[in-house]
Amino acid sequence: MKRTGKVLAILLALAMLLSVTAFAAWDVYGGNANHNSVVTSAPTTATTTALNSYIDLSNDGRGWDGIDNVPVMETVTENGEDVTYAYVLYDGYSSYGGQLAKINCSAATPYVVWRKQVSAAAGFQLSTPYLDTADRAIYIGASNASVYNNVAISSPVALTAGTAGTVTIGGLSLLTAANRVSVPVYVGHTSVADRGTLTTEGTATIQLGGGTAVNLTLSATQSSSGTTYKIYEQATYDDDGNVNGYDYYYYINHSVTASSTENATLSISVTLNGTGTIESVSMFANKGAVTKVSGIDSTDASGVTLTSVVSSVNGQINTPITRYGNYLYFGTWSGNTAMQYYQVNLASSRLTKKTCNGQAGFYWAGAVALNGYVYFGGDSGYLYYQNEASFSGDAAYVTLPAQDASAGNVRSTIMTDGTYLYFTSQGGYLWCYQPNATTGTPEFQWCAKLGGTSTSTPTKVGNRIYVGVYSGFNKGGVQCVDATTHAVNDVIAVTDKNNFPVQCSIVVMGDGTGTDYVFFNTNASNGRGFCYSYNGSTATEQWASNPDTYALGGMACDNGIIVFGNDYDHLYVVK
Repeated sequence: MKRTGKVLAILLALAMLLSVTAFAAWDVYGGNANHNSVVTSAPTTATTTALNSYIDLSNDGRGWDGIDNVPVMETVTENGEDVTYAYVLYDGYSSYGGQLAKINCSAATPYVVWRKQVSAAAGFQLSTPYLDTADRAIYIGASNASVYNNVAISSPVALTAGTAGTVTIGGLSLLTAANRVSVPVYVGHTSVADRGTLTTEGTATIQLGGGTAVNLTLSATQSSSGTTYKIYEQATYDDDGNVNGYDYYYYINHSVTASSTENATLSISVTLNGTGTIESVSMFANKGAVTKVSGIDSTDASGVTLTSVVSSVNGQINTPITRYGNYLYFGTWSGNTAMQYYQVNLASSRLTKKTCNGQAGFYWAGAVALNGYVYFGGDSGYLYYQNEASFSGDAAYVTLPAQDASAGNVRSTIMTDGTYLYFTSQGGYLWCYQPNATTGTPEFQWCAKLGGTSTSTPTKVGNRIYVGVYSGFNKGGVQCVDATTHAVNDVIAVTDKNNFPVQCSIVVMGDGTGTDYVFFNTNASNGRGFCYSYNGSTATEQWASNPDTYALGGMACDNGIIVFGNDYDHLYVVK
């Protein structure tokens, strides 16, 4: 009886799995192989509940990173009902590492079906996964710290205006090769009056056991400067609900080479224009790995299995995982250290890479394939290309500075309409190239000067090309470029909108001839999700989620449901 019951249970489980049929999916960055975020159904109105509530994916409640990529989604038929799921890669903070969660978005109250730890240590999870609907698996590029030291300070160092506070930690371990070392610095509760003038100045010294010292300079304002970055600001409140201060998070990066495994002494000295504390420090070398996650149709994490595809590469995997034929593509980034772009043959498990000497690497720069060639952008304004069948050796490229010296880094994924390649650069440009029909070489067609910096992958409907722009963490908006005249028009005026930095791609419902609906989120301290209608001249807000925190990665949409996340690991499901 027991044996018969067990067999029956197995058969029922198999039947349930076999009954899962995917009929719609947002399975890759941009929702399709062309990375053009156009949908036929999306919520142009939303309930108050959907806009004001979220799923809290955080674990131990600490840290300064969260959901920083775009989820993947699919709608499946289960037992005669259509159910939409989202798969979210996020950082679970120091105690939990990288996590992958499956969300039932169709339920009256969306909920977590399962979550699975996919990396041993915490790290920025900037890589959008690839969902293989046929194989019922997800490929993720998780970043983690192979050497991780997080040191709580028994007596937090108080910082007062103009007075340096110093923290020294010894006995930290370094890797035996050159690696990017990141040092997060938490500056707590700064008064409201100091919010607009917050600066940190000082030095951080890493002293190797052999006596070699590497000096790091801390210098930051409200936006990025040099090797120091402000991650986010978080408001704090008094008992009456009034804002009484802000918490700030910073990190610094530097390359360090150790000839052998050594203990290191980390010393951080910070001078603050205001008040606060240094409460913890950490040091880690960024590594990345590609993992195949199987058993995604399971009802709990016990049925989800992990298989290593790429065990370890140097640097963070900060680009989307894209797939063309039997190949996966991704790039790595490590600040100012030269990194590589990779191709993975799923049939043979062969890993090959393009050497991109002298360039810093690849940040959000997902690859696209067209007519047998692969195209991807990189830092320092490079547009690389290579035949899919011979992806190795030195990368072929053209340079954007050849057209304009102020082009800046390419930190968008390449989008194609089947004929042209479109992307943005941090110098504030939208670019259009056309591959040569014989050699595959991308040939310059035109560029348009935008109203701010852009890392947004373009979205094209008809002759309208939508991009997000930003100016630090303060201002930004959405612009529309005419594909024929190259005229740049404001959808959301850049000059008028405080707290509207838009670094993500724009999801669009429409055909570019009448009224389009544009969906995006803002990477600001009060970041939120928006829907606007745009008729070619006038934009009107349709809905906005509650102010929350920095929302960097962008939205995904399937079966009329929008999802997006933020740095607090809050996932919004709008339908």
